[in-house]
Amino acid sequence: MIFSLRRSISTFTLVLLAISAGAKEKDSALRRTTPVPADQPVPIIDFFRPPLFRNPELNPAGTHFAAMVSTKEDLTDLIALELATGKIERLTGGSGLDINQYEWLNDSRLFFSVIQDKLYSYGLYAAELGHFSAAYPLQAYNAIIPIGFPREHPLQAILWIRQSARHEGVDGGVIRIDTRRTFSTSWNMASAVDHDGIRADILETYPNPDGGDTTGYLADRNGELAFAITVKDGVPTLSRYAARKWIRCPVNLEDTSIVDVGDKADELLALGPKIAGKPRALYRLNAATGEFGEKLFEDEKYDFVGVRLYRHPIDHHILGVQYSRRGPQSKWGDEGYARIQEAVENAFP
Repeated sequence: MIFSLRRSISTFTLVLLAISAGAKEKDSALRRTTPVPADQPVPIIDFFRPPLFRNPELNPAGTHFAAMVSTKEDLTDLIALELATGKIERLTGGSGLDINQYEWLNDSRLFFSVIQDKLYSYGLYAAELGHFSAAYPLQAYNAIIPIGFPREHPLQAILWIRQSARHEGVDGGVIRIDTRRTFSTSWNMASAVDHDGIRADILETYPNPDGGDTTGYLADRNGELAFAITVKDGVPTLSRYAARKWIRCPVNLEDTSIVDVGDKADELLALGPKIAGKPRALYRLNAATGEFGEKLFEDEKYDFVGVRLYRHPIDHHILGVQYSRRGPQSKWGDEGYARIQEAVENAFP
């Protein structure tokens, strides 16, 4: 009996050691940041490892890229990496706070939002490269949706206060702010935010569109406020912003699917009216007249769904689109990009 007990304890110890060794090996595999040699099979675990970073975006100058990274506490931080030196700067929200989204305003300034406990809007902030510790708040607690970042005024932002914290969640309308603000003391996200609401200079307040409850806004390709969609009694309406007022557009949104804004003033990209047995193509749409213009892209079998537009990094005109078929498909209106696409497909069929 004693012998059996000792043997059982010994066996149990060996099992624990084996589990411990397996756990360490697994942990080591997860922490590995280099690919396996080319002559070895890719381990299954590599297909499930978390990404090193998400949503990487270059600044306009191409000198840095920013990205989202995860922490051990299941929170999201923001980093900026200088390509020439590999130097990394990191911005952490703090306990229970995630950096949610970000945008390059110019070559050195980042605009980003913060959420609390994965659910609640906490605020909007801005930070300069080299001074992440001095990031500063632009607004607090309102549920805000950025609409546009004017190309002619890159340090400004057009924001929709979707739900106002000060006014019990009602629609707070659209404002234009100046993101420039400086603090003389070091920054602490938890203490810098209070219930003042907007902490930046408000440059303009836009009128609310008529036609019911607002469900969304669109900026033109230059980042200026251009369109609004409202709903009343279940019927959606499109309006365009011109001469500081909203003008109703003769567009039937129940039969027309808006994809994005076009290259010209009052222009939208939209899927045309449904025709039985035919896929829906992507057209230019004159929002002022309701007339469809040039057909941009069409697939012989598939509707243009899951569309992603590619725009020129400087003037933002449309270069091409990606849409969903059996897999992602790319169509280019720019000859240079079309040649690159052809070369990639030939190399990796």
